[in-house]
Amino acid sequence: MSARKATGSKRKKKKQWRKLTLAEKKKLFKGLYGEIEVWSKGKLVMKDGKLIGEEGQEWWKEWLSKPIRKEQPIGGEYD
Repeated sequence: MSARKATGSKRKKKKQWRKLTLAEKKKLFKGLYGEIEVWSKGKLVMKDGKLIGEEGQEWWKEWLSKPIRKEQPIGGEYD
């Protein structure tokens, strides 16, 4: 047996990454664009009834297709 104490590893945990789900992306997008209510035929409609402009639509589609990484700590907290 080794003479090391069984106090656990002192090494920092590696940060775990995972892709965001579609729901998480929509939630994040809501935070950026304000309240979005209608999701039909890939078009975004603001809560006040305005349609997000073409530029916004394109950005949204492009953003949805990108793999976005999110920190996902697995067990325990670290700084």
